[in-house]
Amino acid sequence: MRGARSRPVLTGARMEILYLLIPLSLLAVVAIAAAFCWAVFSGQYDDTDQAAQAVLEDDDGPGR
Repeated sequence: MRGARSRPVLTGARMEILYLLIPLSLLAVVAIAAAFCWAVFSGQYDDTDQAAQAVLEDDDGPGR
């Protein structure tokens, strides 16, 4: 039978990678949360409309 070959079973290697990936993903979540909290508390999101309005209210003529 051609397709009846069995693949080698890698039970230990598949589970051991989780011991690395889970802490790394938790560290990434903590880093992203810390960056977001820093941005909020340092005033990065205080006035998000001012830059958009400044472009619309620009009164430079075409010759300038």
